[in-house]
Amino acid sequence: MTQETCRCGWNKTFGIHYCHGKGYTCRNPGTIRFYNPNPDRFSLAGMQAKLSMSETYACDECWDAFKKENAK
Repeated sequence: MTQETCRCGWNKTFGIHYCHGKGYTCRNPGTIRFYNPNPDRFSLAGMQAKLSMSETYACDECWDAFKKENAK
């Protein structure tokens, strides 16, 4: 797999990136989404707080379900 290919198999030459929702089984077009996988963990090293963000691609329906599932 090259850096141009996503772990879901999408390659930039194919056009629309598919949703990563439902264990990579949702085939709806997805848009890039950022989320904090560990909201309770952060760093105060240096002068500013640092967060760790992850990225994924999700359709609106799967993203709403993800937010509800991970709401605190």
